[in-house]
Amino acid sequence: MQGQNNRLDYSSLKIAEVPKSRAQESCRVHLFKHLDQPDKRVNVISYLGLGTHSSIHPSFLTLGVDFDEDRIWGSNEKCLAFLSSCEELIRSFIPKSPTERMNNQTGTNDALFCRSFGPVLQAHVNFLQLCRPLSVTIHNAYQYLKQTLTRLDSVEDWDECRGSFLSAIVEFRRCSIYLAGDEIVDRTVNLIRSGECVCIFGYSSLVARVLERAWKSPCNTSVNQVDANVDFLADKMKTCFVNTKSDPSNKTTNRVFSVLVVDSRPKFEGRQMLTRLLKAGIPCEYTHIGALPSVANKISLVILGAHALLSNGYVLGRMGTAQVANIAASISHAPTIVCAETYKFWERAHSDAFEYNELGDPDDIWRGPRGTSPDYKKGIPGFGPTGLPDRIESSTTDLSEWRSNYSLRLLHLEYDVLPPTLVTAVVTEKGTLPTTSVPVVLRVKQASITNV
Repeated sequence: MQGQNNRLDYSSLKIAEVPKSRAQESCRVHLFKHLDQPDKRVNVISYLGLGTHSSIHPSFLTLGVDFDEDRIWGSNEKCLAFLSSCEELIRSFIPKSPTERMNNQTGTNDALFCRSFGPVLQAHVNFLQLCRPLSVTIHNAYQYLKQTLTRLDSVEDWDECRGSFLSAIVEFRRCSIYLAGDEIVDRTVNLIRSGECVCIFGYSSLVARVLERAWKSPCNTSVNQVDANVDFLADKMKTCFVNTKSDPSNKTTNRVFSVLVVDSRPKFEGRQMLTRLLKAGIPCEYTHIGALPSVANKISLVILGAHALLSNGYVLGRMGTAQVANIAASISHAPTIVCAETYKFWERAHSDAFEYNELGDPDDIWRGPRGTSPDYKKGIPGFGPTGLPDRIESSTTDLSEWRSNYSLRLLHLEYDVLPPTLVTAVVTEKGTLPTTSVPVVLRVKQASITNV
């Protein structure tokens, strides 16, 4: 690893230097063979022949390994890590010498920072794509970076262009993630009333912030104060508010509500959410997604995070999202609110989880999330899916050798697709919107970028 002030020469890196594919998992489910499924037992750095003197920046090597071994959870967290690596790459990038510029055979003016840095950035993104399919947040952030490079194409001074590019990344992080999250939290808090039983699924940093803010803020929300300018939301929320139980003798102005944390295999992200909410003093219940129907009648509001919002109104979330929303709507008729920043809006359209998805590590199903040990059979302590003591485990519960059983295939789908009919509203930094507004928001954002 180089020092922070040292700059490395990545100007000669070519896109073709990064391999185009990885070794695929040998035992796969035929229905999903159209999706890439790299063999996670093989170290990605060793397989690609990348080492200490690799042309890939060290920060991207570290990020790629973290992505490959699924050590970074959450779409916002992945995007923030990607932007940080891009900043390190930009600071390390040095201009070509005049001799190299004269020998340029590409036909482009590599004397300009943007034209010289563009292929290098693309090569590093291609490397991340080999480690793990890019999340929608990283994909949209990368598109923003390419558009920024295009706008700065006429800037000849390297230091000026570098500084402007770094400032654009800081602005994207601040406006699209941090400030957008603050605005979403402020809007969603007004949807939670005293006496609510809020159902959440897994872990979402944005949903956690909403609940923490609602618990500490005074309850001054009435039916008419809930996004009064959005008629469709007010009508759908009235039934929920009328049925919400409250204690008339309670004179406090603080919100008093409870949270039902729903969790599922193999990561059990809900445990992290449960710990965070209990530290904030919020009363919680914890249940497995398979037991949700038995306790769903107490739910009065569902708040979910999202990986992406598709142009046809469908919501892309972690596997199990659609089941949670469907059970809550069928049993308790509770409204479902999705919290998502607009940079998660995607122009693609899907209506099922078969055409587009990501295949996770199948060993996670029996092992749990992978630990930091080189041995792929060792997971993170306390995150195993069975919870059985070692003395109880036998050949019937040990699936570590599942690949030798030709009658068994393990399938680990990462994402689920939630239909718009189950979504009451989407809370964004632009306002509280119906799912049908995704194409409109995408057009407005594209027009604003074009007019810059």
